[in-house]
Amino acid sequence: MSATTTTQNLIDTLTYAVATDGLAAHRDEIVAVADQAGAVGVCGLLVEVLLDEREPEVVRERALGAVTRRLAELLACEEQTRAAAAATSPAATGPRTPALV
Repeated sequence: MSATTTTQNLIDTLTYAVATDGLAAHRDEIVAVADQAGAVGVCGLLVEVLLDEREPEVVRERALGAVTRRLAELLACEEQTRAAAAATSPAATGPRTPALV
């Protein structure tokens, strides 16, 4: 299972839990997602709204959806970039042999 798949499963679990229990019940998980999102370049304003407990719950829930969607997109892109780089590295393609003329 790839890191992106694992992250997506965790996001799916968190969003279901938030829909069931509310944001307050999952504060630690939301902070962890926000930290990861900020580290990979998700819009800072979205992350701030998600973490701002003064914002209405529905606004924060929408921010959670936007943050997790963008986080998943960025992580998938990162994984594709790594896979492409690995596929074109000399170790992945084997030694180069000169063409026979």
